[in-house]
Amino acid sequence: MAAARTAVQEFATILAQQKTLTEAQSLSLVDDFSDRSIDAIVDFLLEEGLADKEQVLQALSAFYKTPFLDVSGYLFEHNLVHDFPVDFLKSHCAIPMSDENDIIVVITNNPNQEGLKEKVEQYTDSIVECWVGIQQDIFDAIEEFSVKAVTEDTFEADDQLEDEENNVRDQLNNLE
Repeated sequence: MAAARTAVQEFATILAQQKTLTEAQSLSLVDDFSDRSIDAIVDFLLEEGLADKEQVLQALSAFYKTPFLDVSGYLFEHNLVHDFPVDFLKSHCAIPMSDENDIIVVITNNPNQEGLKEKVEQYTDSIVECWVGIQQDIFDAIEEFSVKAVTEDTFEADDQLEDEENNVRDQLNNLE
């Protein structure tokens, strides 16, 4: 409980320092969210219009001391995302952004998540670097990829069935 309050205080202080919130709003945020997660605060700030996405991402970046990415509308590498099981991505609220020069960048709502880098390393030989993003946007991106995967599998199955039907038709025509 004390650790959560300390994290909330630190995040609220960053928001006040960045002039996203006033001192009074910052103190109120600590009182109201002392036992809640940073993600709950982010959702509240965005839903209530107290901060825009850019302000929240900058505060998250300062809080976690890591770069950020607004994943909304970002075009993730299809093959890279599919290197990871959807359940893994969802359970860790993480999505791979790039894998270049032996460094894989993963966007997550909590770059300090215990054991995340080691778990990602199970799927890659690259060095893992974690950036921060907004939880709901990450979940939306993962969901989009999982829906695309199901749709693509369905199209593949349809194509295979159509190919088989054409082969049978050709064989029947050859028998005539």
